[in-house]
Amino acid sequence: QLHAWIYENPNQELWFETLHLLAQKGAEKAHVIKTLESLHAKYPQNKWGLLYLTDLYLRTNTQKAITLLEKSIRHIDDKELLTKIFFQLGLLYFEKREYRKMETVLEQGISLNTHFLPLMNLLAHHYATKGNNISKAEQLMAEILKRNNTD
Repeated sequence: QLHAWIYENPNQELWFETLHLLAQKGAEKAHVIKTLESLHAKYPQNKWGLLYLTDLYLRTNTQKAITLLEKSIRHIDDKELLTKIFFQLGLLYFEKREYRKMETVLEQGISLNTHFLPLMNLLAHHYATKGNNISKAEQLMAEILKRNNTD
Protein backbone atom coordinates (compact mmCIF):
# COMPACT_ATOMS: atom_id res chain seq x y z
CA GLN A 1 0.00 0.00 0.00
CA LEU A 2 2.81 2.44 0.85
CA HIS A 3 4.28 1.88 -2.61
CA ALA A 4 0.95 2.91 -4.18
CA TRP A 5 0.70 6.01 -1.97
CA ILE A 6 4.16 7.13 -3.02
CA TYR A 7 3.31 6.72 -6.70
CA GLU A 8 0.11 8.68 -6.08
CA ASN A 9 1.89 11.57 -4.36
CA PRO A 10 5.65 11.37 -5.04
CA ASN A 11 6.40 14.79 -3.55
CA GLN A 12 5.35 13.79 -0.03
CA GLU A 13 8.54 13.22 1.97
CA LEU A 14 6.65 11.30 4.65
CA TRP A 15 6.12 8.33 2.33
CA PHE A 16 9.84 8.05 1.58
CA GLU A 17 10.76 8.52 5.22
CA THR A 18 8.33 5.78 6.23
CA LEU A 19 9.73 3.39 3.63
CA HIS A 20 13.26 4.17 4.82
CA LEU A 21 12.28 3.58 8.45
CA LEU A 22 10.76 0.24 7.54
CA ALA A 23 14.13 -0.77 6.09
CA GLN A 24 15.78 0.18 9.38
CA LYS A 25 13.21 -1.72 11.46
CA GLY A 26 13.17 -5.11 9.81
CA ALA A 27 11.72 -4.81 6.32
CA GLU A 28 13.83 -6.55 3.72
CA LYS A 29 16.37 -3.90 2.64
CA ALA A 30 16.70 -5.36 -0.84
CA HIS A 31 12.95 -4.90 -1.37
CA VAL A 32 13.03 -1.32 -0.06
CA ILE A 33 16.04 -0.51 -2.25
CA LYS A 34 14.28 -2.00 -5.28
CA THR A 35 11.19 0.09 -4.53
CA LEU A 36 13.24 3.27 -4.12
CA GLU A 37 15.16 2.53 -7.32
CA SER A 38 11.88 2.06 -9.17
CA LEU A 39 10.56 5.34 -7.79
CA HIS A 40 13.79 7.11 -8.68
CA ALA A 41 13.59 5.79 -12.24
CA LYS A 42 10.02 7.09 -12.55
CA TYR A 43 10.66 10.40 -10.74
CA PRO A 44 14.37 11.21 -11.27
CA GLN A 45 13.93 14.84 -10.14
CA ASN A 46 12.49 13.80 -6.76
CA LYS A 47 15.15 14.50 -4.16
CA TRP A 48 13.52 12.44 -1.39
CA GLY A 49 13.66 9.13 -3.19
CA LEU A 50 17.22 9.85 -4.27
CA LEU A 51 18.43 10.81 -0.80
CA TYR A 52 16.76 7.95 1.06
CA LEU A 53 18.06 5.48 -1.53
CA THR A 54 21.53 6.99 -1.14
CA ASP A 55 21.36 6.53 2.62
CA LEU A 56 20.62 2.83 2.25
CA TYR A 57 23.49 2.46 -0.20
CA LEU A 58 25.86 4.21 2.21
CA ARG A 59 25.52 1.08 4.33
CA THR A 60 25.83 -1.48 1.53
CA ASN A 61 27.46 -0.12 -1.64
CA THR A 62 29.81 2.85 -1.31
CA GLN A 63 30.34 3.31 -5.03
CA LYS A 64 26.60 3.38 -5.72
CA ALA A 65 26.19 5.89 -2.86
CA ILE A 66 28.88 8.12 -4.42
CA THR A 67 27.16 7.97 -7.80
CA LEU A 68 23.81 8.91 -6.26
CA LEU A 69 25.30 11.73 -4.16
CA GLU A 70 27.00 13.16 -7.24
CA LYS A 71 23.68 12.95 -9.06
CA SER A 72 21.78 14.56 -6.18
CA ILE A 73 23.89 17.72 -6.40
CA ARG A 74 21.96 18.66 -9.54
CA HIS A 75 18.59 18.29 -7.79
CA ILE A 76 19.17 20.09 -4.50
CA ASP A 77 18.75 23.83 -4.14
CA ASP A 78 18.86 24.01 -0.33
CA LYS A 79 22.36 25.28 0.53
CA GLU A 80 22.46 23.61 3.97
CA LEU A 81 21.50 20.22 2.57
CA LEU A 82 23.85 20.63 -0.39
CA THR A 83 26.73 21.43 1.97
CA LYS A 84 26.06 18.20 3.86
CA ILE A 85 25.99 16.25 0.60
CA PHE A 86 29.40 17.70 -0.32
CA PHE A 87 30.64 16.74 3.15
CA GLN A 88 29.37 13.16 2.80
CA LEU A 89 31.00 12.89 -0.61
CA GLY A 90 34.22 14.23 0.87
CA LEU A 91 34.14 11.56 3.57
CA LEU A 92 33.58 8.80 1.05
CA TYR A 93 36.41 10.06 -1.15
CA PHE A 94 38.64 10.29 1.93
CA GLU A 95 37.89 6.65 2.77
CA LYS A 96 38.76 5.68 -0.81
CA ARG A 97 41.93 7.80 -0.66
CA GLU A 98 40.75 9.88 -3.62
CA TYR A 99 42.12 13.10 -2.17
CA ARG A 100 41.82 15.33 -5.24
CA LYS A 101 38.12 14.51 -5.57
CA MET A 102 37.72 15.00 -1.84
CA GLU A 103 39.34 18.43 -1.97
CA THR A 104 37.18 19.46 -4.94
CA VAL A 105 33.85 18.56 -3.33
CA LEU A 106 34.82 20.01 0.05
CA GLU A 107 35.82 23.27 -1.61
CA GLN A 108 32.46 23.29 -3.40
CA GLY A 109 30.82 22.88 -0.01
CA ILE A 110 32.91 25.69 1.52
CA SER A 111 31.90 27.99 -1.35
CA LEU A 112 28.25 27.77 -0.23
CA ASN A 113 29.19 29.71 2.93
CA THR A 114 26.98 27.72 5.29
CA HIS A 115 29.91 27.33 7.71
CA PHE A 116 29.28 23.63 8.35
CA LEU A 117 32.04 22.95 10.87
CA PRO A 118 32.55 19.23 10.13
CA LEU A 119 33.15 20.03 6.45
CA MET A 120 35.49 22.86 7.34
CA ASN A 121 37.38 20.60 9.74
CA LEU A 122 37.79 17.80 7.18
CA LEU A 123 39.07 20.25 4.58
CA ALA A 124 41.49 21.80 7.09
CA HIS A 125 42.75 18.32 7.95
CA HIS A 126 43.24 17.59 4.27
CA TYR A 127 45.13 20.84 3.68
CA ALA A 128 47.38 20.11 6.66
CA THR A 129 48.16 16.55 5.54
CA LYS A 130 47.65 15.39 1.96
CA GLY A 131 46.95 18.84 0.53
CA ASN A 132 50.31 20.23 1.68
CA ASN A 133 48.87 23.68 2.28
CA ILE A 134 49.49 24.65 5.89
CA SER A 135 48.46 28.28 5.39
CA LYS A 136 44.99 27.28 4.12
CA ALA A 137 44.70 24.77 6.97
CA GLU A 138 45.57 27.48 9.51
CA GLN A 139 43.07 29.92 7.98
CA LEU A 140 40.30 27.33 8.12
CA MET A 141 41.16 26.29 11.67
CA ALA A 142 41.10 29.92 12.79
CA GLU A 143 37.64 30.28 11.20
CA ILE A 144 36.46 27.04 12.81
CA LEU A 145 37.66 28.12 16.25
CA LYS A 146 36.04 31.52 15.86
CA ARG A 147 32.71 30.03 14.80
CA ASN A 148 32.85 27.28 17.42
CA ASN A 149 33.28 29.88 20.16
CA THR A 150 30.30 31.93 18.95
CA ASP A 151 27.87 29.04 18.33
